[in-house]
Amino acid sequence: MKPLWIIDVSEDSHFHLQECIAFLNERHGDCWIYTSLRIDPATSISSYKTACRTLSETVSKQVNELLAKQKFNAGTFHICVIGDITSLLTRSILPFIPIFLKHNWSKVLPNHPGVGVEVGTFFHIPSQINSHNEETVDSYAAFLESLNLLHEKCMSFFYDFVIPFGDIQPIGKQVFPLLSVTQLDELIFQLLQNTYWSSLSALSILGNGNSTFGAMGAMGYFYDVDYIKKDTACNLLNQLVAFLKKKQDEYDSDSEVAEQMKKERLALFQKEGENILTDGKSLVKFIACKEMDVTEDLNKIDKFRKIHPIWHFYKSLLLPLYYLKELRYLPARLNEYLHFYKETLKRRLADTIHQKRLEQTANTRLAIDNLLETYWNNPDYQYKVISQVEEILKELLETRLEPQRDQSINFCKDEEVNPVTMPQFLQNEAEEIEATCTASSFQQLLDRMKAILQKEPTFMALLVRGIMVGTAGIFCLLPLLHLLSPHIVNFGQTSRHEVGWAAVIFVVPLLFLLICKLRRHFKLVKKIKYQLWAFILLQLKGEMKSVLSDEVNAFYEDIILYCREKLNNYERLRNALSTISNIKSARYLTTYFNRPLDELVQDHSLFKEKIDLGDWIEVDSMDEAHYYKLLKQCMLGIGYNILEPIPTENEALTKHADYNINRLLDNILSLLIEPVNAHELVTTWLTGNGSITQLQQCIDKAYPVGLFVDNTSNSVYTIFRLRYIPSVAKDDKRNEWLMDLDLDENLLFVTGFQRMEKLILSRYLNNIGIGMKFRMTFQVELTCYYAYYATGVKRGGCLGSTLVSSERLRAIDIELND
Repeated sequence: MKPLWIIDVSEDSHFHLQECIAFLNERHGDCWIYTSLRIDPATSISSYKTACRTLSETVSKQVNELLAKQKFNAGTFHICVIGDITSLLTRSILPFIPIFLKHNWSKVLPNHPGVGVEVGTFFHIPSQINSHNEETVDSYAAFLESLNLLHEKCMSFFYDFVIPFGDIQPIGKQVFPLLSVTQLDELIFQLLQNTYWSSLSALSILGNGNSTFGAMGAMGYFYDVDYIKKDTACNLLNQLVAFLKKKQDEYDSDSEVAEQMKKERLALFQKEGENILTDGKSLVKFIACKEMDVTEDLNKIDKFRKIHPIWHFYKSLLLPLYYLKELRYLPARLNEYLHFYKETLKRRLADTIHQKRLEQTANTRLAIDNLLETYWNNPDYQYKVISQVEEILKELLETRLEPQRDQSINFCKDEEVNPVTMPQFLQNEAEEIEATCTASSFQQLLDRMKAILQKEPTFMALLVRGIMVGTAGIFCLLPLLHLLSPHIVNFGQTSRHEVGWAAVIFVVPLLFLLICKLRRHFKLVKKIKYQLWAFILLQLKGEMKSVLSDEVNAFYEDIILYCREKLNNYERLRNALSTISNIKSARYLTTYFNRPLDELVQDHSLFKEKIDLGDWIEVDSMDEAHYYKLLKQCMLGIGYNILEPIPTENEALTKHADYNINRLLDNILSLLIEPVNAHELVTTWLTGNGSITQLQQCIDKAYPVGLFVDNTSNSVYTIFRLRYIPSVAKDDKRNEWLMDLDLDENLLFVTGFQRMEKLILSRYLNNIGIGMKFRMTFQVELTCYYAYYATGVKRGGCLGSTLVSSERLRAIDIELND
């Protein structure tokens, strides 16, 4: 695209035109510069000199920068002046801009001697021009006549082309209504595109030969393959998003889709979900953690006994350490230890159960995630929509979690899962306590132990007592044996075994006292200890039922909450997912005069796109099953990340949704298949049947714009400019085909043009006769100066019948060259 400097002297903002130029520059490397010349109208020599100085400074700065950026060092640089006849600035400065620039071109661009200049102008003449007052209409006429005179007298320094345009086509040719302000900007932009978007010169495009004046209309048509593909992808995307967001209650329960979705959920649970929350008892057993030995430290208090009443009977510390201290405080210490043991064991068991519950919660969450991820990533399942995932979670809640919770909590009361297992050696004591236990049983057992310990015999006392009884027995029983045997009771020859009998009589009471009485005492103490242990373990067992029930209930609450949070997140994701609208061409700007080619071409088979769903399916013939299949393929490409994790912050959620929507769009684009001749569509269309009829629509829309166009003659011809000229009918001599290899493929510019030898004032203005006398203004004087005096003739001149003396023109010359 050739560099262009656009000078706007219309005193209009032209915001939309600037937007269009910015769009073009963004895609073609800032080739065009738009300058709105904000200066005072040239109503005097001083204001004209100021305008020229401003114009010179602007050229020196902006054009030099543009040429340097475009590396343009040789050739013709193009300038286009935009004006409006109703603007005083336009009327006072527009006719003289090319004269000043061409006279001073080497001065404003001293570093580019190989760069020439070509200046053209488009200026607006509204259709209501004749409704203005007489004085204003007179100034319009003087402006138009100035252009005629300067063209006649200063052709080499005048505009290379002058194109007036209006806001409506001439009567009888009006295919569009009166243009709005925005549409006028779009018309100017299209005129600029049709003239300057090319390596050819503007005069070659317009084909105006030696004629400088002309009327012009312009249309552009494009087929942007990438745009069409993206637009189709966006339409498909909007359909897929609608399916993706569709709620379960929006499906007809009797429809085939709803039935298939139900079958897929059933198959999923049969194949992948058999081990997820199917057995509440196994879950409770895992949490209960029965492998811990609860009796490990029951007798720990006895392991720290420093002295024994039998084995250490000979020690002097036996009395103070054992009888006066250990034995006295044993019940209190045992009571304190057993309660401490129970609380410690309870904490250990509770912590273990809590950790097991957390572990089971994490495992169950992971299993649920894996179930959903398996469904989403498995190509065997067709319906990759949010509602299907929601229904999977709801079925887990309704058929497994909520019914199992009460059953599992009740199962916690079963002895089979209680984390406290009564050891075998305490079973009898536990059964006895369960049968007779009251709230005060533990204290009664302690009191009983205390009473028994108070009566504990000492080893030395029993030993002395046994010796005394044995000695007394020897002296008492031996004589009695001699008396009774063998005459009364025959015990044999007692006299012969007297020593043996004495030993037996002495040892028996000693053994009875030392063994039987001590053994019975310690067995009784041990039995009471066992009863205390059993009592504590039974208490702990009851308390752990409650702990286990609470943890199991907490597990179900956590999982139910987890599932409901997922459901809530899916709903938030559903609300965050949005469609894409207003896709604009990435390469071409769609305006009132620059339209997509598919609006013109009636053979829509040229535009038919297909999509790869295993088989190639025409996009226009896709049904609901095809959409679900396409959604499945796209979601397999995106993966489960669209559903997990879902951000909690709204801003992050919006970014997450937009990111995945764009990924979905990219996947659709990758599956779309372009039309066969997508990159040569213009040529294909023009060589096909029916293109001649459609070309006539182009000609009508590109007909020159303005009521002043002469539609009574056949002088309007149309220029078709495209990259390659197809073999189309060329019978109409008013149609000209230009091949421009610098144009993009699938781009067609249609330009309607009518040559004018001069601007005939009567076409524009009513009540204008030949030789009209204009008011004397600086514009009239300056026109005569450039037309007569500055050409070297050095004489006075006239504009119409308005005369300007040579003395006045000499004065102007002196001031301008001062």
